[in-house]
Amino acid sequence: MQRMKRVLALLFVLFAAGLVLLWTQRDPPHGEPLGPSSALERAAAPSTREALPLPSTPSRASEDAPAPIGAAAPAVSEDDPPQQVADEEAPPEEEIEAGECSLDLGVYDSASGHPVAGGVDLWRLAVPGTPVWVAGDQLQAQVQLADGRALFERLPSGRYRVGVHARRAGAQDPPEFVVSCPLTRIDLSVEMPRRFRVLLDVRDESGLPLNQAVMHVPTDSMSIAPPDWSQRRVPVSGKYVGRTEAVEWDSPKEPKPISAGGQGFEIGEYLEATPRSGGSRHVLLEFEGRSSVRCPIRYSGSELTRLLAVSIPTRHIAERVRTRDGLALQPGQVVIEAQCTAVDASTLENPQDWRQVPIRIQLRASGYAPLDVEHRLGAAELPELVLERP
Repeated sequence: MQRMKRVLALLFVLFAAGLVLLWTQRDPPHGEPLGPSSALERAAAPSTREALPLPSTPSRASEDAPAPIGAAAPAVSEDDPPQQVADEEAPPEEEIEAGECSLDLGVYDSASGHPVAGGVDLWRLAVPGTPVWVAGDQLQAQVQLADGRALFERLPSGRYRVGVHARRAGAQDPPEFVVSCPLTRIDLSVEMPRRFRVLLDVRDESGLPLNQAVMHVPTDSMSIAPPDWSQRRVPVSGKYVGRTEAVEWDSPKEPKPISAGGQGFEIGEYLEATPRSGGSRHVLLEFEGRSSVRCPIRYSGSELTRLLAVSIPTRHIAERVRTRDGLALQPGQVVIEAQCTAVDASTLENPQDWRQVPIRIQLRASGYAPLDVEHRLGAAELPELVLERP
């Protein structure tokens, strides 16, 4: 009986111990973190997670990856060069001074007396310097003439000059004048472009005229620049402000066939160039199987401009091409560009001078240095065109 009591007491102790063990190993309530039970113990415990770097993607490979949170900033040595900071400082703006004067301006053709159409630039001369701007000429206003006249208001008194867009290139703008208050009336005259025709005579290698060609109609450009006589103000800092010149090329137009008459190819009728356009006009004539001709459109001093050019067969050029290393070049392996720029026929003194008009020949072949030569038909024959290895 006594032994039975001891066994029951031992079982009770074992059962109680099991209950205690189960209680201490139970799952934490929902929302309670694993690990130390107090906030202080949790803060002191080391973390078991490692911070993995984010992989870079091709689209972001050139961007600087952000530093991991808590990472130390890189040490900077005193010997390291200072970082370059992009200069984003905007250039200064030139202020246009206002005054109490008005200018009634008229611009007329010196030959006909007709009012001039188009734009004019009004320049104020010898504007004093400031802490920001160097002394010089200042563009005060740009206007379009209406029946040859324009009215400018709120001008400071002083010296002025006008740049006329439509005057002929090579002629001078009207002289300077003085504006005083309250109103100054000025009438100016300018030399306007003259009209002229262009006639082009093209000879072959024997001196006979060529009569059929394909003409690329004139190309042109527009230039926007201050007049040559202006001393435009510049910032003291030396920074360039604004655009002083821009060139815009006309869109290419469809070429057209052209036939020569008794005196050559009638290229067309034109006006002289102005400071704004026409300075680089030219017509390109192409002849089948021959070198091309570039025909400048320039006034020669009379109503008819006579030009002369020559054109030779491109096969004659190809026959003279060889390489220094003796390799044979296949047809089409060499690019041949040959062009003659027409000359003023009035500058030729005798009938045989057409043989002295130069033809520029350019050769391009893969693996060889470009070759650029000038040939005149007055020479005995076209020399050998030798391509060299670069």
